[in-house]
Amino acid sequence: MLLDGDGQHEPNEIPQLLVPIINDAADLVIGFQTFGQMPAYRRVGRKVLDHATGGPVRDSQCGFRALNRRAIELLAGTLEKDDFAVESEMTRIANEHKLRFADVQINCKYGDFKTSTKNPVAHGVGVLNSVIGLIAEK
Repeated sequence: MLLDGDGQHEPNEIPQLLVPIINDAADLVIGFQTFGQMPAYRRVGRKVLDHATGGPVRDSQCGFRALNRRAIELLAGTLEKDDFAVESEMTRIANEHKLRFADVQINCKYGDFKTSTKNPVAHGVGVLNSVIGLIAEK
């Protein structure tokens, strides 16, 4: 189980993400928030990064994830990124290895507290650069 450390995700939603794993319906489950929950600038960035990342998921950048043993064993030996692009790398590798995906709608908090340590534009450009680098390596 993974979730971002910035307070955006609701730990009480963990059981929802585990259902497809428990039912052996998915190897990797990724939370997704509806566009209505997101500030406009994040919607644009998400669309670009979802397209660049590829994979059969609605929110490739969401850090709220559940993995089964197969996914953990595969990704533990292959992930190279140690920055904000790890979600994209994880999704691309899992897709390349034909892991089964599921996504589960989650809630995300964008309240009065700062939810990210990076400027959203700099963050998005940095992740996009990493994704382009991953594509170029392949």
